Amino acid sequence: MLRTVFGFVQGVAAFTLAGFTARVCAPYVAEYLVMPIVGDVFQKKAQTALSGALGAQGAGTNALGGLSGLLNTDLVSAAAHPLQTAAGQAARSMAQSVSYTLLFFILMTVFGTLLHTLFRTLKLLTKIGPLGALNRLGGGLLGLAGALLLILLIFAVLSAFSPATFSDLGTLSPAAREKTLLTRSLYDVIVPYLPTA
Repeated sequence: MLRTVFGFVQGVAAFTLAGFTARVCAPYVAEYLVMPIVGDVFQKKAQTALSGALGAQGAGTNALGGLSGLLNTDLVSAAAHPLQTAAGQAARSMAQSVSYTLLFFILMTVFGTLLHTLFRTLKLLTKIGPLGALNRLGGGLLGLAGALLLILLIFAVLSAFSPATFSDLGTLSPAAREKTLLTRSLYDVIVPYLPTA
């Protein structure tokens, strides 16, 4: 059971750390590692599209066709700058997506391994001499605190939904509580926290 809880905590922590670190580092990795590769591909496709548009427009043979070709060439060349800007932005976005995905899986593996090693080391340290005794003492105190809270909750529910339980004829009447040391002690400790009817 405890092993399952540690495994779950380890997985959630590794996932969170990997996601956060990948999100922070992805723009830098995209700019310096992925962008040169993906950016070249996008730039070549944009240049091919532009040269195709320019070649088709310069095919006019008569004067009117030549004038139309010049005007369209100017329009195409004026439109080339926004197209190259859009291609650059698309390349950057793609590079960041690719770098985030790669970083996430790499960092998930790294953080998972580191946290697994850390948990195993802590587990081994708790078995050594005074740390083991402190671990058992801390576990016992936490267990006692949890039990007291559970009893407080049970007494609170009983006093709210079944106040007859604490009356003179009820199961936890003053006469019944006087017969047992544990119930009387717990009731005396918890009674100030119980809701009043």
